[in-house]
Amino acid sequence: MIDQAEFVQRCVAAANELALLYVGEPEEKMLAALHQARANLEAKLAELFGPDVAAMMAEAFVAAVIGRKREIEAAGDTTPVLN
Repeated sequence: MIDQAEFVQRCVAAANELALLYVGEPEEKMLAALHQARANLEAKLAELFGPDVAAMMAEAFVAAVIGRKREIEAAGDTTPVLN
């Protein structure tokens, strides 16, 4: 079994990787896929943490993916400053 720090690191890495998959994709496509991913993640986490904690964790994961996608897209829209 992994420790808490490693679990968090893996979740962050997974959210970053998943966000990259949706960069440039329509919001609706991403949200539909994340809805299903959230349900699956929540079900698996509920076995370990209980349904309430699992729901919060799955929600936070989805929010992290969406936030990271927006960060990446915003960075791509930035015009470089030339000196």
